[in-house]
Amino acid sequence: MCISNQLRYKDVKRCLGGLYHVASKGVHSRSSKVVIDAREWDSTDVVVLAAVFQFYKIPYDYYDTNGHLVKNHDKSD
Repeated sequence: MCISNQLRYKDVKRCLGGLYHVASKGVHSRSSKVVIDAREWDSTDVVVLAAVFQFYKIPYDYYDTNGHLVKNHDKSD
C-alpha cells in the first residue's frame, strides 16, 4: 500500500500512534457507518485506516480528494 500510494513506510508507521484520534474525528456528526474521506485526512492516515479496516474486515466507504465514493468496502470484499 505504501508504494502504490507513494508514501514512505516510516511515515505510515508513525501515523499508527495517532490512529484513534484520526478515526474519531467528527464521529459524532456522522451515522454509525465508517467513512474514510481523503478530503479530511492526510494520505498517511488514509492508508493506515484502510489497511487496518481491511485487515480486520471492517466495512467502510472511501471517498477520494474530490469527494467521490471510490468503493464501498463491505465484509465480502
